Amino acid sequence: MKFKSMKSYNCLLISLLISCSVYAQHEQVRPLVDFLKEQPLTAKEYVIDQFKEKDIVILCERNHGEITQYDLFLDIIKDPYFIENVGTVYTEIGMDIITPQLDTFLMKEGLDSTQVHKEVTNLLRETKADCALWAPHSYPWLITKIYALNQTLDRPQKIHMYPCDMSINWKETHTYEEFHEFQEKVDLFRDSIMADNFIKQFEQIPASNGNKKALVIMNYRHAFLQHIQNKPNTIQQNFGKYIHDNYKDKVASIWINGPSYPNSFEEYTVVKDRLWDAAFELAEKTDVGFSIKGTPFGEVPCDLNPNLWPISGYRYQDLFTGIIYYLPTELHVIKYGWEGAFTEEFKNEFIRRGRIIFGNEADTLLSEEAVQEYMEEINTFEYHTYGDLERLRDKIDQWK
Repeated sequence: MKFKSMKSYNCLLISLLISCSVYAQHEQVRPLVDFLKEQPLTAKEYVIDQFKEKDIVILCERNHGEITQYDLFLDIIKDPYFIENVGTVYTEIGMDIITPQLDTFLMKEGLDSTQVHKEVTNLLRETKADCALWAPHSYPWLITKIYALNQTLDRPQKIHMYPCDMSINWKETHTYEEFHEFQEKVDLFRDSIMADNFIKQFEQIPASNGNKKALVIMNYRHAFLQHIQNKPNTIQQNFGKYIHDNYKDKVASIWINGPSYPNSFEEYTVVKDRLWDAAFELAEKTDVGFSIKGTPFGEVPCDLNPNLWPISGYRYQDLFTGIIYYLPTELHVIKYGWEGAFTEEFKNEFIRRGRIIFGNEADTLLSEEAVQEYMEEINTFEYHTYGDLERLRDKIDQWK
């Protein structure tokens, strides 16, 4: 072969080098893409399909405030199969102590929108034990949507919702010392107590069509099917491990694609340096679910963890039974705020709780200006996406 000029030769050489580089990168992506193209089920279809084999399906929630995933959760809950055969939702968010109040509300008939909002707001104010007022929009939104769904269902089919978290009775808690005695128990026993709360409720609910079924929404490590190392000589216990130990192969735990935090919670990235995201994109899959044992996804080391919770040695299939890819990270919307959650009437109680939580630091953290700013923020919806998306886009393109 002859070239008319050295310039032509150099251009061809560069093209060949680029082609070789792209080919080498695609070698890592190709098995994932080939596998994904064979997966026929959407995320919702996969979760519903799991209930035909499993009694308990745990969804590993993304960021608590990310509302996009809650559209998926609601679609699952509204599915006729779910209504007929499952009918119960368990959540990490929400203290176990509010269960009677929540269940009574969800079973009520005929409340207008103003009454619904008032009752949900009252529940929101008693949602969390580790903060004076919970800010993510997703939890009160889901309660409101389940109430609306229940208005279309006969009482035997109405959806029940059970919070699993450890409880503190704010009305009976008065000092910094009382709160931090409780917080020490949270640090040591939270996951085991959440598991006990779940088991207690699950064993009490009536069977639907001869089976007991449950959808569980647990964030991040709580959904892991293994306990993991917390510090050099201690083990971080996880809800999913307790539930799996108790119910064995009747449990599924499904990771939902989202940001990971390999170094700290201050900086995020995505799994496998976006190799997986590139594979989903190349396979033209934006909404898919599948089981992972023995697959190109299940066999690889898990890289979700921050340094706080080392999980070296675990593969994805050791911690989860399945994966859902539900929309790329660029389309995940985070939403905070709940209109009317922080009123002048609630202000004194908010400050009282803050003083109990922060002790000597309360005067600085709960200045009039700071409290007013938080009041305005939580009463106003705030939408945002993850930052630095261009950097993540570049990482996808490097695999393509």
